[in-house]
Amino acid sequence: MTDRATRKGCDPSNATHFPRSLVEFVRKYDPVTAPFTSPDNRNPFVGKKILAISGAKDRLVPWEFSESFFDSLYVGEGGLKEHFQDEDAGHVWTTKMGDKMAAFVLRHCLLCSYD
Repeated sequence: MTDRATRKGCDPSNATHFPRSLVEFVRKYDPVTAPFTSPDNRNPFVGKKILAISGAKDRLVPWEFSESFFDSLYVGEGGLKEHFQDEDAGHVWTTKMGDKMAAFVLRHCLLCSYD
């Protein structure tokens, strides 16, 4: 969070932008603080199916801010991780993104098969 703020020209020590309660909440629940590279049950992502969606033209939260986390994320056997990037999108939700999400849920997350 502070890295992104600094890149965007914000002062992370500014209480107006980063109240103590927000910082404490992020420290407690941010997935980056979890042992996300661990192959054992301490890793909350093992066995999960994860779809990351981004816009190639997103200047607010570029994919590069999340890419190393996503690449390092260990989901283990039975887990799945996929990244979809809409080349035409910025920091918005698009029909292409919705279609990709629906297809992912249909294919990987429902208990019955529609193939």
